[in-house]
Amino acid sequence: MKSTLVAAGLALGVTSMALAGNTWHEDGDAGNGVNGDAQATGTGPLAAIIGSTNGNVGDEVDAYCITVVDYVNFTASLSNAGTTFDTQIWLFDANGHLVSGNDDNPAGGLQSFLQAGPNDDGTPGLTANGTYIIAVSGFNNDPTDAAGADLAIQDTFQEQTGADGPGGANPLGGWGGGGATGDYEMTLTGVDGWVVPAPGALALLGVAGLAAGRRRRH
Repeated sequence: MKSTLVAAGLALGVTSMALAGNTWHEDGDAGNGVNGDAQATGTGPLAAIIGSTNGNVGDEVDAYCITVVDYVNFTASLSNAGTTFDTQIWLFDANGHLVSGNDDNPAGGLQSFLQAGPNDDGTPGLTANGTYIIAVSGFNNDPTDAAGADLAIQDTFQEQTGADGPGGANPLGGWGGGGATGDYEMTLTGVDGWVVPAPGALALLGVAGLAAGRRRRH
């Protein structure tokens, strides 16, 4: 394989973010979503998120809480000039369960692309509007459950995968760690708002030890 929340009542930490039109610019580390620390708050259309995973040693993932209002037309793309590394992109529901993930855009390149389901592995994918967590990681840094089991297995780099891994029935509990890092520019469609849910609205598993993910090379 290229291969949140915690107990009820956990307050979500919010790193300051600067809003510029329909684009969020990360200010500091956006957090990896495991501890209820997914970022972004506001209202109105959200067309892009710009940030970087550089320098976040041990936490090379950025997670954002978004509101999908038109799931049929939902897309999330890192295949933009502002993305400088081999990415992966992951979408989780409000309970931390994996909805979809992708490594390499089927249209080409090492950046990532998601759209509404069904996923290529037969899992449902995105089928409803609502609150979701979207996360950017680098190649080889994959989501796991609290015991370190992979949530997804990608048969090909271009596959849009669902929760078909040994830990797929469980919520996000950690990340494989390491992987590529760099700057990213994520463009979005079907997202007309972004929120940080009230404490207890998300049900993260809590802090899990980072598990060494299986590795393979391009």
